Amino acid sequence: MKDIRMTVVLTLLLLLVLVGCAKPKVEQTVKLGGAVKTIGDLVVLSGNSNLPKGAVVQIVMKEIEGGKQVLEEKVNVGEDGSYSWSAKRPERAKEYELNVMFLPELQPKHVKEKYGEKGELIKKDSSGRVEYQTDGQTYVGIKMYDRILKIGDGMGGQQSMLAETLPPPAPSY
Repeated sequence: MKDIRMTVVLTLLLLLVLVGCAKPKVEQTVKLGGAVKTIGDLVVLSGNSNLPKGAVVQIVMKEIEGGKQVLEEKVNVGEDGSYSWSAKRPERAKEYELNVMFLPELQPKHVKEKYGEKGELIKKDSSGRVEYQTDGQTYVGIKMYDRILKIGDGMGGQQSMLAETLPPPAPSY
């Protein structure tokens, strides 16, 4: 009987030690930004973030009129949190919506461990934080926007920054 009590006590102590060693999950602020530049038909994004190396950023370009998706690509974040992307715009005479997103379901294991399988550890005050549904599941991610302006007479290109909402159309003069 004495051996059984001793075994139970030692087992409970071991469990307490193991539970005490587990790291608590802490909410994380995600920063996802970038500068967008157009040069003729070329759209260039130079991004910055506080995401770990290997995190995946998804980039989607859609036509403003009609919302037709014309491009979808993924890029990986580098050691210093930077990422870059460039592509040719389909048509000069159209405006496009550029979406730059951090989506938890696309992330490798080490990134999911930091932000949660469904993004549940992304802090509410993170710029661009969105909740969305995929395959019947609710996820939390980051979505930033820019408007790619059409190229008209005398317009050489644009320089802008990603924003939490789609910027308004450029004024026509």
